[in-house]
Amino acid sequence: MEKIFSSKKPIITYILIALCIIMFVVSDMGMSTVSLIKYGANVSGLVRNGELYRLITYMFLHGGIIHIFFNMYSLYVIGPRVEDFFGKWKFLFIYLISGICGGLLSVAMNGNSI
Repeated sequence: MEKIFSSKKPIITYILIALCIIMFVVSDMGMSTVSLIKYGANVSGLVRNGELYRLITYMFLHGGIIHIFFNMYSLYVIGPRVEDFFGKWKFLFIYLISGICGGLLSVAMNGNSI
């Protein structure tokens, strides 16, 4: 019987999870709005004023333990399958482009909020 998924380690998935956990700890576990803004939250007004890096940094920030738990659980379950299917670099590209597009949509739809 042919295997549907390979046994390769999903290294990009693990790196993304590690980055999110590190940023969660560094940003006071997402409990402070000031800390989230300091570390790159997607604040519409700041992005519109030229802080475009926030369209990437916000992808690694989470606003509380439940937020990071469910996001990392989802990434842990789904990420390896997507990474195996597309390959590590296409998976990373999909992850980043999806996040940037989501951030841009958020800026377009929201006023000056995070």
